[in-house]
Amino acid sequence: MRSFARILSAVFALFIFSIELPALPIKIGVPAGESGLEANRSWGAIVAYLRRRGTDVEFEVFENHRVVVKNLRERFIDLAFLDPLWYRRFSSVLAPFLESSFADPKSASVLIVVPKASIIYRIEDLAGVSFALASEKETAGSYFVPLALLARAGIRHRHLRKIVYSGTAASVLKGVAYGGLESGSLLSSAFRSELSGKLAETVRVIAESEPLPAALLAVRREDGMAKYEKLRGELLAMETEREGRAALDESGFSGFILPSLTAYGTLEKYLLEYEAVYGAED
Repeated sequence: MRSFARILSAVFALFIFSIELPALPIKIGVPAGESGLEANRSWGAIVAYLRRRGTDVEFEVFENHRVVVKNLRERFIDLAFLDPLWYRRFSSVLAPFLESSFADPKSASVLIVVPKASIIYRIEDLAGVSFALASEKETAGSYFVPLALLARAGIRHRHLRKIVYSGTAASVLKGVAYGGLESGSLLSSAFRSELSGKLAETVRVIAESEPLPAALLAVRREDGMAKYEKLRGELLAMETEREGRAALDESGFSGFILPSLTAYGTLEKYLLEYEAVYGAED
């Protein structure tokens, strides 16, 4: 009787393992960034397009980059959309999948702005004034590169009257434009998208960084790329297809390109300048 039960269990196990389970969707992790709603809108448009093309993919918005990387390393997601700062930090275990692209490469540069009526015309003259950043230690462009630019000009934390974390690039721009803030920093892509009408007449750029790398999609280095080749092809082709271009326009992305990492030397230079003054950040 026991022998029969063992045979029956073996047959049942063989039957279970012979059933072909449906493949799980590819899951992309996205940081909330300045706005979780904006991240949902952007990636919702991309994912909806991919699904219409027959690529089974999902996305999930996480609180910040650190949580995205943690979920990627623990295999709860398959790909992560990361600021270049976070790819640099974890490049030993991550592999670049695709880079997002800008129509204008200078869209990825960092700007230092003051009110148009300000008596400040040089970055070296910012000592003693308030300075606004979009966020603290979350991305290269919103924190580390602006402070590296200030450090290069001889301005440290202690030389500023105060640092204000405004939450978004739009808030930095509006605060400076309307006079509530004496100076601030934001990516030129955000500056150009928000700047219009009266704002154009009330804000002045006094310094600009070299172009920085754009955000990129990364995978676990140990996994390789083979299982995601269909997804890669679909993302690369979006710019050339009518529906793909419409989805990109809705998302706010210009497109995706094969990773070249050419601007990472520039980023490295700024981060080393920051670290020389303030120490390395984990």
